[in-house]
Amino acid sequence: MTTIIQDYKNWKQAKQNTVVAQQVLSKKFNSMLGRVSLPHFGHNVSIESAFIKTAPDPKTQPQECKQYMDTYSHLCHAYPCFYVLYNPFDHIGMDRIYTEKQAERCMNNLEDGTIYEAFCAKCPAFKDLVQYQSLYAQLKMAQEKQKQAKQKLINNFIFWKQEKEK
Repeated sequence: MTTIIQDYKNWKQAKQNTVVAQQVLSKKFNSMLGRVSLPHFGHNVSIESAFIKTAPDPKTQPQECKQYMDTYSHLCHAYPCFYVLYNPFDHIGMDRIYTEKQAERCMNNLEDGTIYEAFCAKCPAFKDLVQYQSLYAQLKMAQEKQKQAKQKLINNFIFWKQEKEK
């Protein structure tokens, strides 16, 4: 019985750690999020679009695509790393909280957390991006620990049920 209580406390602590990690990540994301004007938004999108259109197809020409990316990716930046279109006439939505899914990303800001220093080192937001990706990794680790603690707690009840059946 004491192991069940301890496992419950461990799960509850892991759950709290996940919530804290999510809050810290959200705070960092909101500090990095840029609200850009329509011309700036269009500029970011057009740079990335032109870059992607001129890149060789990675399925048919993987070596050429890799070489193209290595050569020109450092020239293609959208600033900031996360951005949304700012509407100057929307006074109600000024304090709106955005999520990562609602924001556009710089093409060098990959969703899997990979950062290529050669592409981003000269960007003014590089240090913030490294911190963000570190916090994101900490959140994933906290979620995994919470999942493991929950499974351990559930396993106690499965073991208990099996003991009763014997």
